[in-house]
Amino acid sequence: MKNLQKNIVLILLFAVSISCNNGKQEHHKAVFNKENTKDFIPENQTDRIKVAFLIYPEIAILDMTGPMDAFIKINRMTKNQYEVYTVSETKDMITTQGHILEIRADYVFEEAPKPDIFIIPGAKVDKVEAMVEKTVYAQYIQETSAKANITMSVCTGSFALGKLGILDGKKATTHWILSNKFEDDFKKTELVRNVRYVKDGNIITTSGVTTGIDGAIAIISKYSSPDFAAMISRGLQYETKSVDQWPKLPSKPMKHGDSSPID
Repeated sequence: MKNLQKNIVLILLFAVSISCNNGKQEHHKAVFNKENTKDFIPENQTDRIKVAFLIYPEIAILDMTGPMDAFIKINRMTKNQYEVYTVSETKDMITTQGHILEIRADYVFEEAPKPDIFIIPGAKVDKVEAMVEKTVYAQYIQETSAKANITMSVCTGSFALGKLGILDGKKATTHWILSNKFEDDFKKTELVRNVRYVKDGNIITTSGVTTGIDGAIAIISKYSSPDFAAMISRGLQYETKSVDQWPKLPSKPMKHGDSSPID
């Protein structure tokens, strides 16, 4: 325990020294814990790990910023092991859910680097469905998820993967409020309840909103190390776990379009 505490202090001092290095960023070849990464990372992976966040109109803010912040913070400890960026069909300003923020993508689809990790945040289900009905989004999601080392959906982002058949024959999860709708819509997918995230092959689906942080920390544990992941969890003051007892669904079945806490 004393050795672990000592290591944690050293890591914190290391992170602070990086952040205070006159604002300069240093880019290095990625270093991996090979014992932890056999099922995630190609053996010839040496470049920075590219993490792409898909953005689209009415995207849920915390679905995106929760996991994004985990990757930003691990960069301070690993000399920018991760290259984090956003992708969309356009570089026009995109309005988030609630019309509180406007964001602009770093890349349009045809110019974006090929990501190692591809993350699809959620939104209201009708907004997710409208997004995936656009050919340009559907094509990008299908092609990118087929090539990325990991594709992760956050909350209702799983509906995009489900609509495109990417979850067929797989286990997956989603926000607990929409669990019945998910089962009805995607008969070829096995819904897993009472969890924060599910990994099946190279696909990770997380349940509601903040669970994108759990998924991101699980990825960091594999790509960097469990010790780094534990530090990120403590730094965010967020207790990560994979199993989580879901609340009971409302007695009145929720219908698409009804008001809910995730609207």
